[in-house]
Amino acid sequence: KSIFRDWNSMKANAAICFFLAGIIVLLVNRKQNNSTTRWVASALSLIIFFTGTITLLEYIFGFDAGIDEILFKDDGNADSGLPDGRQSPTSAAYFMFFGFSYLPGNNRFIKIYLFQVLHIASGIIILMSLMSYILGSFVIAGVSLEFINVVHSTFSFLLLILAVLFSQPEVGIMKQVSNDTIGGKVIRKSLPLVILIFIVIGWLRQKGEHLGLYNEALGISLFVIATIIIMGYLIFSTAASFTKSENVLIRSEERL
Repeated sequence: KSIFRDWNSMKANAAICFFLAGIIVLLVNRKQNNSTTRWVASALSLIIFFTGTITLLEYIFGFDAGIDEILFKDDGNADSGLPDGRQSPTSAAYFMFFGFSYLPGNNRFIKIYLFQVLHIASGIIILMSLMSYILGSFVIAGVSLEFINVVHSTFSFLLLILAVLFSQPEVGIMKQVSNDTIGGKVIRKSLPLVILIFIVIGWLRQKGEHLGLYNEALGISLFVIATIIIMGYLIFSTAASFTKSENVLIRSEERL
């Protein structure tokens, strides 16, 4: 339920949706995909879709549909600011479009392009949640977003999003990531490194300010300079890779 008792807990509905989503990803990517597996995947996606949709409607219209504690009663072990047993709005929104994407009858645009774009957008939001552990809770318009701080939910979302994206390596946006061209290799090599480096730099900047090593203006300046250096290195290294490949191609054509 939670890593520590004082931390926010994963709600039962979210845990069940994670479990069902994992089964769906396994079923739809089986080599032997028959009508039975497709029917089971569709039924499970319908459960996830309605769970996410009803939860969002509860937040929007302020009512209790009775699904939050339908299986387990929430003991309220952490003050998340949410109703007992109810998963966060961000979790509910993700599960709503996840379930919708796997429903039967969706056209190719929804199943591939919109599906991948929404998962990438969800990954960015979940990455913000991960950053909130490192840098502290976010506040928007005076409202604290501490309710998104559920550690194992965040990592479960990241794993699920990556699993879904890489389950479609031959189509849409992921085709650029998974292909064996120089561009694909550059993306696979650079993107994880860039994410990790900027997370570390952001953490170091915040810690330096908290320790009084420099003020906010200098911290922002250092962050900008580090960004310029890293992006400049990546641009030059990418250009060097393309130049090397182009020179190999030119020499091959000259020998021919």
